Amino acid sequence: MTTVADEVAGVETTALARVAAAGSLTELRAVETELVGGKRSTMAALNARLGRLPIEERKEVGRAINAARSRVEAAIAERGEKLAAGVPGPR
Repeated sequence: MTTVADEVAGVETTALARVAAAGSLTELRAVETELVGGKRSTMAALNARLGRLPIEERKEVGRAINAARSRVEAAIAERGEKLAAGVPGPR
């Protein structure tokens, strides 16, 4: 049985791979919007599920989501700097 915490870890792993694979700033911005931007992003969908969890799980899962979001946002910023400097992605 997959828990929400396991799902968060999987989403983060996939997100970090997609960020690393972005080959242009335009592609990176599209990935950013899908993953962490706005009400319909992947991370927002995970946050929306918090309300359906038992109270005792909410704090732990909420922290996991916030930590994953922070790591993904940091990876996006780092990749954006590399792309702006002309460093190509792994293709």
